[in-house]
Amino acid sequence: MGYKNNIARLQAVLRNPEDYVISSVPKAIPTTVAVLVDEQKQIKGQMGLIVKEIDTLSVVVLASISSWQTVVIADIDGIRCIHPEKIEEVEGNSQIKSPEAWATRLPVPVCSGALKIRYQLA
Repeated sequence: MGYKNNIARLQAVLRNPEDYVISSVPKAIPTTVAVLVDEQKQIKGQMGLIVKEIDTLSVVVLASISSWQTVVIADIDGIRCIHPEKIEEVEGNSQIKSPEAWATRLPVPVCSGALKIRYQLA
């Protein structure tokens, strides 16, 4: 869900770049169209990695289940078996970046004048 929020924020910045400024964190993402489109592609790539890792952990079984070592989840296509013995391997090889860390690098909305004054007074 975090990645979808990041994509939505990037799309908002692309629609109205003048309403956003660069975040103050290291490696912040600028508001230029080329960079924003590239970041959007990278985030979608991360979402693809999540699907790939889930597929590595599971297999759809249409016939019978031969192992009691699996966790069974009902699936539209049949029965999806999660293989817990693969979890450590997948986690160890994971290339997925945290969507929260990515979110801190995204452009942030420009504060209105009233908000700027309120923060200065505090």
